[in-house]
Amino acid sequence: MVFPSYSQADTDGRSPAQELNDSWRWASAAGYRFQTRNPKTVRPFFFLDSVPLLRTLGGLNFNFLPSLISTSGTFNRQFSQTRERPIVSAGDTTGTPLDVRFPLREKHAFTHGRDFQFQYNPFNFLNLSFDTDTNQSFNTAGVDTLFNVVTSDTTFLACASMKLLLQE
Repeated sequence: MVFPSYSQADTDGRSPAQELNDSWRWASAAGYRFQTRNPKTVRPFFFLDSVPLLRTLGGLNFNFLPSLISTSGTFNRQFSQTRERPIVSAGDTTGTPLDVRFPLREKHAFTHGRDFQFQYNPFNFLNLSFDTDTNQSFNTAGVDTLFNVVTSDTTFLACASMKLLLQE
């Protein structure tokens, strides 16, 4: 059995306290599952039925198919942006720009997971199984970091860059 799935959601929000509250996310998954409930068996030592001491080995049933093989994988990505609504009072004399006092905050998550299961019962007295589950974060792979520099006096930056150019 094969199963795929995909979902996506976008949200735009505002409130008296927040100027911006937007997010989007998507999730995808795919998997495969094979299971045998009543496996066919063979008797590899059928010729030992007539030997008195080895008769028990003659009745031994061997299962040549695994009872379960299952694998699945998922990818999830989320992104959100929020910014508080600036509240400036009449007597506010702070020279700090509003973009610095109320910055745009971004959150990002990008994850991947995979799962594998294997069960094999070669004989009715021997059960073998193997399970693995891996979860990874790709947060740094999917994000570009941008920095905004806001200054109230641009002449200082121009003078500093000119001095650097003259020194070279």
